Amino acid sequence: MSRSAPLLRSPAATAAVLFAAGLALSGCKIFMSGHSADYSIVVTGTGDLDPATDTMTFQVVYEGLGVTCTGSSKGRDDGVQGHAGGYTCTDGRSGGGKSQVTHMQGGTGFMTDNCGNAFEYVWGIDAGAISAAGDQYRRLNAGKQATAADKCALAKAKTTVPATAVAAAAPETPEEQRLAKLKKLYDDKLIDDAEYKAQKQAVLSRMLAPAPGATAATTAPAVVMAPAEPMNAGDIPANVAFGRYHALVIGNDAYAHLPKLKTARNDAMAVAALLEKDYGFTVTLLLDAGRAQIIENLDALTEKLGAEDNLVIYYAGHGWLEQDSARGYWLPIDAQPNRRTNWISNTTLTDTLSSLRAKHVMVIADSCFSGTLVRGANVGLRAGDYWRRMAAKWTRVAMVSGGLEPVADGSDAHSPFAKALIGALQSNASVMDGTQLFEKVRRPVMLAAKQTPQYSDVRQAGHDGGDFLFVRRK
Repeated sequence: MSRSAPLLRSPAATAAVLFAAGLALSGCKIFMSGHSADYSIVVTGTGDLDPATDTMTFQVVYEGLGVTCTGSSKGRDDGVQGHAGGYTCTDGRSGGGKSQVTHMQGGTGFMTDNCGNAFEYVWGIDAGAISAAGDQYRRLNAGKQATAADKCALAKAKTTVPATAVAAAAPETPEEQRLAKLKKLYDDKLIDDAEYKAQKQAVLSRMLAPAPGATAATTAPAVVMAPAEPMNAGDIPANVAFGRYHALVIGNDAYAHLPKLKTARNDAMAVAALLEKDYGFTVTLLLDAGRAQIIENLDALTEKLGAEDNLVIYYAGHGWLEQDSARGYWLPIDAQPNRRTNWISNTTLTDTLSSLRAKHVMVIADSCFSGTLVRGANVGLRAGDYWRRMAAKWTRVAMVSGGLEPVADGSDAHSPFAKALIGALQSNASVMDGTQLFEKVRRPVMLAAKQTPQYSDVRQAGHDGGDFLFVRRK
């Protein structure tokens, strides 16, 4: 069973809704760097995004081949945040590809030309970070000649170009060493394709941290950097004032007018117990709550909390997306089909987040169509005084169990999202921010259910570049 209710005709999810709601609001310059499977060919490029039409025009260069390509792409129509399109090149070749949004500054993608050359790439709005990725790819090239590997050149020559034996250059960084080891394991068939890609993406995410002092374009959403691994126990910074922690946890199963759910109550109780026992939260737990009870508790928190407080709002229950307005709703226990009287709209939630005086607020929503709250996801590396800076900045973020799609109710004790969330919080030994929590939750949920969790700042709620910090107390 999914956590959507049969209220209205199912909406046609536009692929680029979340993307258009974030990066595309103001339009921006896009940069990309990519490589062939063996790094023999490196590709780089730039693009311009038009927010009005959600289209992008771009230029790509095949380095070492003297080939320049131009093309365009449009928001994907398969439910994935990103773009799809094609290109033509100065030497007559053509190709196409798809990209997806994986974090607040960009994402990943693949492209293939008509000769059979295939490339993976990273893209984003931070020119320095993408350029650094290109530099890494060139080092991993280890002296391979692009002309010897280009399938278009080989087809034209109708001969096989003898390979030149080149001693592989020693990787220069731990990330390069890790990539080299992963490639060997993959080539030796010791890990499968899915595992290779997943681990490679994790390494690339760590490699793409912006250089110290680098800043994103003024029109770009703020990025939250993330460390490769959680801090060790005992590593809680003594000079950081984390403040007091509160949680409003809501779990609705026993709907009066909508299909009943199986695990939302269990999910809420488990999350509440974990936050209270291991993280020292003061928790208010609402089970099978109606609209008035939820709004009353939100208003009480607005009156009670101040700048030294942190608040998590967790909701598990039915959700809905109204097609005409493209507005998402939480459906309390007293919600009725086709009557919005007792629904709670995203606008109401956003207004509440704007009114709250707590410095850090995080919404965690395990309901259908909850992706209308957020823009995208963010990943990367942290360094320096990260924890102090995040603790000082105003934060309004949301982690949701899916985008503009139904999400699964659980077949056992917990939903796929709640199970991954609880496991990630239990694994933390010290301090973990929301971005890192999302990294631990996203992949298990995608493997267990046909849904893709999202994480980002909440639109028009006063976010100022911070992130929510979970501090383990026991």
